Amino acid sequence: MKKLMLVFSFLVFPMSLMGKTKVVSLHPIITDIAKKIGGEQIEVVDLLGSSANVHSFSPTPSALKKATGAELYLAAGKGLESYLPKLEEMVGKSKVIEVGNSVTSIVIKDESFT
Repeated sequence: MKKLMLVFSFLVFPMSLMGKTKVVSLHPIITDIAKKIGGEQIEVVDLLGSSANVHSFSPTPSALKKATGAELYLAAGKGLESYLPKLEEMVGKSKVIEVGNSVTSIVIKDESFT
């Protein structure tokens, strides 16, 4: 989490000197964290909204239109967003941060979770 905050700070706050920075979030928890860290310096676009399922979401053209001009895309990573490679092709891989990739996964060995 500290790493995410540090990366986010270095990327967003220098950009904010030019006005509000548009940041796109691909997960509701990441949306909340981005809003808390960025405050009034950023505009957070939540592509999923409150009713979408993060496991089956696929961005529509209208959702992607809302993201036009974004400087940064925050994704959960770890394979959650199946559409992420296509999005990276469209916007550039350097604009997409998979925040979950810096968090160690927990392996569950209990068969009842499969």
